[in-house]
Amino acid sequence: MRMDLCVLATAWCACAPLPKRETPVPARRHQPHLEDAIRAAQSAFDSAALAGDAHRMAGVFDEHAEIITGASDTIRGRSAIERFLASARPGATGATFWFAREPPLDYCRDGGYEHAQFTAEIRLADRSSDTLRARFVVLWSRDSTGTARVMRVSFPEREQYRWPTRAECVTDMESAKRLQRSSRFSITLLAGHTIGDPSRDLESAMMARGWSDVAYTCPSSRPCDYMSTRSFRSASNPVVPVLQYRLSREVGLQLFGGALLQGSTIGVDTTAGSQIELSWAGVYGGVLLSYEFAGLKLGVGPAVQTTRWRVADHNWPYNASTFYASSSHNNAVGLIGDLGWSQPIVGRLHFDLQLESRHFARTSPRGSPRFAAVSVRNTSTFWGVGAGWAF
Repeated sequence: MRMDLCVLATAWCACAPLPKRETPVPARRHQPHLEDAIRAAQSAFDSAALAGDAHRMAGVFDEHAEIITGASDTIRGRSAIERFLASARPGATGATFWFAREPPLDYCRDGGYEHAQFTAEIRLADRSSDTLRARFVVLWSRDSTGTARVMRVSFPEREQYRWPTRAECVTDMESAKRLQRSSRFSITLLAGHTIGDPSRDLESAMMARGWSDVAYTCPSSRPCDYMSTRSFRSASNPVVPVLQYRLSREVGLQLFGGALLQGSTIGVDTTAGSQIELSWAGVYGGVLLSYEFAGLKLGVGPAVQTTRWRVADHNWPYNASTFYASSSHNNAVGLIGDLGWSQPIVGRLHFDLQLESRHFARTSPRGSPRFAAVSVRNTSTFWGVGAGWAF
């Protein structure tokens, strides 16, 4: 009989002081806070328990709710719960409950999950009373108006140490993950840093050919100063956009592209009276086939890079006098490998980390009559962070 009364106590599962009852707000975007919704449910149940009204007590439960007793018997559905409450303790005229939550409420997407304990004073028709105590676990849900409903109350000891599954308690993070994994498209903007450009090969060629004297030099993008062979790069790193199309939950295609890091390499041969400067800029793009597991992405695919070159050969020390200047461009086919991590933030918004390894065929920018063309490597690594939107 005491176990039946424990089950009766399960219908009420909140743990805070009772506020005044409030009318639920029908608009979903104005739903009350979950704690307030639980207190409102507590107030409704408490007044029904004091009056011994099993119908109103069962009204706190969801239409498909269930009670699991200490003997592991299951009562399913609001109607069955009402009948059970009405017959749980013959001769009972009302009850008062006191609850204490342990630990704090765990929030789900549309409800919450809590461990608690109760003390109940059951009043009988002969004016006697009985006191009961028990520990239980309750899973809350909310309807379209934001009203809190009991989905499940469990008394078995094994339930006291079990946390809800993802199916039972969908968090905002899990909800965002499911939404994004079911979306076909997403676009991400990455900002970061690029390592690797043609400067190493250009510097090596200049030093090997004697364009490595320390002299008063005037680079096109820097103030004049005394320097030897040296490379300069743009201060800002280009933003890399990535458009993804999901072929399945794990496999997708990534269309990406962006600008290359701009730079130049300069050297001086005082014997030849030449200041040579080679500048580069360009764009690249490609398609990756990627596989995703637990937020980690691994992809590989073909890409094309177009580099624009400019060579300027000035008469040194008269740097304003141009001996030769020319522009050219060349294309290179290559392969890009990608390692990334994507983490949902909320809704369709996600945070991304990405590491790209870019490998393209060697190219030869045009030289000048005094400086022959040089074959340079086109290998670089990009790492970036950014945010994306699934749609």
